[in-house]
Amino acid sequence: MTDLDGDAIIAKYCNALGGRARYDADLSATVLADLSCAIVMVNAFWSGPSMQTLVRIANVIADVDVDCRIELIVCDTDHIPDLSLEPWGLNTLGGYGEIAWVHNGQIVARRDPGRDPDLTTTTCSLLASCEA
Repeated sequence: MTDLDGDAIIAKYCNALGGRARYDADLSATVLADLSCAIVMVNAFWSGPSMQTLVRIANVIADVDVDCRIELIVCDTDHIPDLSLEPWGLNTLGGYGEIAWVHNGQIVARRDPGRDPDLTTTTCSLLASCEA
C-alpha cells in the first residue's frame, strides 16, 4: 500500500471544520487521557462507507458545534494497533468508520459494526457534556 497524505485528505474531506480536524496515522500522538472534548475516528481510506462517515461526522461537528469545542482526530485503520483492546474498545476490522466520542479522557460512546448510535444525537450529547 502506498503511503497516503492523511493531512491533505483530512483538509479536503473535512473542510467544513477548518483547522479543527487533525490526522494521527496510528494514534501515537493521541493520548485518551489528554482529550477533553474530542471525536476519534478510525478511517479506512480505501472504504467508501468509511469515507462517507468521515464527511458526515465532519459536517455534523460543523453544524452543531458553532463554538468550536470539539476536536476531530482521524487515524488510519491500516496503521493502528488492535483498538478492540481497552481503552478504545473499537472493532476496527470492517472499514466501517469506527468512532469514539471522548469527554474528559473517557469514552462516552462508540460506533463500530456492533454499535451504531446516531451521529448527530451522539455528537450533541458529547457537546452538552463538554459545555457542562
